[in-house]
Amino acid sequence: INPHFLYNTLDMINWYAWNNSGREIISIVEHLAKFYKLSLSSGKDIITIGEELEHVLCYFEIQKMRFGNLILHINVEEIIKKYNILKTTLQPIVENAILHGILYKESKSGSVTISGALLNGVIELTVSDDGIGIPEEKLALLQKNKVSTKGNRGYGIKNVKDRIQLHYGNEYGLIF
Repeated sequence: INPHFLYNTLDMINWYAWNNSGREIISIVEHLAKFYKLSLSSGKDIITIGEELEHVLCYFEIQKMRFGNLILHINVEEIIKKYNILKTTLQPIVENAILHGILYKESKSGSVTISGALLNGVIELTVSDDGIGIPEEKLALLQKNKVSTKGNRGYGIKNVKDRIQLHYGNEYGLIF
């Protein structure tokens, strides 16, 4: 869990407090509390896809209040929401979509879409955004599973990929 997210959210609460924005503070605190409750999940490593989507929604709503014009679309088949997933699988990917895709656009606005379906007995979850995209050289490294962690960057994606493969097997993971 990124400590900068907590620090930035607390800083945002402080800013809203200075501006006497009580309703916004209530919303931020509710989303933050739910985000960490789902992050901790009573010590469980596995939660339902529905709970994971709720976790992402809490994260997204806080970022939307912080950065402004962000839209989240969730197009996940109801049937797969009851299936299990490693907790904190989608949130780091959505975080990358916002911080490294959308916020690099001149408008600093955009949308993230999470899609999910059961295809041939395998659950496929897709996160896409309308950000600036990934440079070709970085995309090539990501496709070869050569995620760089230099300069404290890339740990979120590498961690998600490694956790998926350790739990489900090397035939599963991330595709870019």
